[in-house]
Amino acid sequence: MAFLNGVDSSVQAVMLVASILTLLGVTIWVRILPIVRGTTLLATWRWSLAALIAIPSVELGIIYYNLSAGFSAPLRNIAAILTLCPILSVLGARRPLNRPWQLIVFSFWVVLTFPAFKTLVLPNPSLQHFEIDKFRLCLVLALTIACGINYTRTRFWPNAALATLSQFALFAPLITKIPNTASVTLSGFSGLIIAISLVTFGFPRETMVTDALDRRWLNFRNLFGAAWALRVADQFNKIAVRKQWPVCLGWNGLVWKEPGNSQTLTSPVNKAMRSLLWRFEDKRSKIQYPFD
Repeated sequence: MAFLNGVDSSVQAVMLVASILTLLGVTIWVRILPIVRGTTLLATWRWSLAALIAIPSVELGIIYYNLSAGFSAPLRNIAAILTLCPILSVLGARRPLNRPWQLIVFSFWVVLTFPAFKTLVLPNPSLQHFEIDKFRLCLVLALTIACGINYTRTRFWPNAALATLSQFALFAPLITKIPNTASVTLSGFSGLIIAISLVTFGFPRETMVTDALDRRWLNFRNLFGAAWALRVADQFNKIAVRKQWPVCLGWNGLVWKEPGNSQTLTSPVNKAMRSLLWRFEDKRSKIQYPFD
């Protein structure tokens, strides 16, 4: 490319890494689409895709237009904040409010990125280090930690832990006084790519469960995390108490107080599970209901 003539080799290396990570991240994320198609996590998938494209694209744009630190730091912040939108989207992923909830997610992104946009529109030549106010910083840290907490004790806890650490790397210039450079951004972004790559390679391995209802429950718990799993389990157990079923729904599946009744109650228990989970998934989902 003509514009690379005379460009420093380190800058060319950044462009190469950013391009490779963009292609790799988008390719891997598209492969995950069949898992979430037919669920309310489709919006979460889209927010994640936006972040995967925005972060390296910003790096390429900074180099292409040779932007100064006064412009590059706010742009990096705007792209990094997108990584918080998926977990916020998960927390509202229940029909019928899952679609209006995305407006809240977008509004949240606008609120957190307002200082960055303000800096871009009204640049300050004397600005040495881009910062945001403490209230916004607390929101950033809270949602970053929420991702790791929500998937604690699920199948994907190692991936969530790595993603959380990677987000901390992306936000390190906001938390500390370290310069907001391409190396900092790409190191955090690389961690996110590794985290989602492990999912496509089947790591961690899925726990083998023979019971169809338990398998159905674990699939839901692993995808939606603790916030919704605990809520659904509580609702199911209230139904079980009201109907005097000798069963309760725990973290790892159904617990039968009288195992001999498990066969006779399979159909009503399955219907109760379906009535709770239809708000999250439908027939297009690859996570099939048992006994359909």
